[in-house]
Amino acid sequence: MPLYLSSNLSDCISPLNNLLNAKSYHLAVIGNASDMYDDPFWVINDIKALKESGFEIQNFDLRKTEDVNQLLNETIYNGVFVAGGNSFYILELLKQTKIFEFIKNNIDNLLYIGSSAGSVICSKNIEIIKYLDRQQDQNEFNLQGLDLIDFQFLPHFGHDHFKLKYDKMFQDSVFYNSSNITLRDQDAIWVKNKSIEFVTSALN
Repeated sequence: MPLYLSSNLSDCISPLNNLLNAKSYHLAVIGNASDMYDDPFWVINDIKALKESGFEIQNFDLRKTEDVNQLLNETIYNGVFVAGGNSFYILELLKQTKIFEFIKNNIDNLLYIGSSAGSVICSKNIEIIKYLDRQQDQNEFNLQGLDLIDFQFLPHFGHDHFKLKYDKMFQDSVFYNSSNITLRDQDAIWVKNKSIEFVTSALN
């Protein structure tokens, strides 16, 4: 099934609506990447955009054992949405709860939608994201992403808040040792059958 990887989903929902019939999907929504933030308004905006588009959604809190067990055992979900927040935190939580393996093992039968951190973790390795996110105590293994794409997804390019962070990233030789794609908040990438399509909601 395809991947829709966005920098900020609510700012780039219209291209997704043009690519598929939202009413055909029952999404498992994972918003835990924002657990450490007091006001995760971006997750609220993304979920609102998904609902307004016609997706049927069910929220899961991976800190709750009953939610994890339900997600692992239910078969009614044909899509997963992983929201934005801290990339290192959500990657670690996915691995601790076995949802990481669940996504990898079932990706052929799932629509995967990511926003910011939810898109970042689809890369093979997220080490370079230390310039954009506050890094937790990680070892090399925990930096390994879902490996669903063969490039590094870098969100929020051009946003004032991230300008200095990107400037520092561009000075690190690690950035030039891999294939990197930077996206603005209005941009997304549609990956289907190994082909990549760039989409945007920007007018120009």
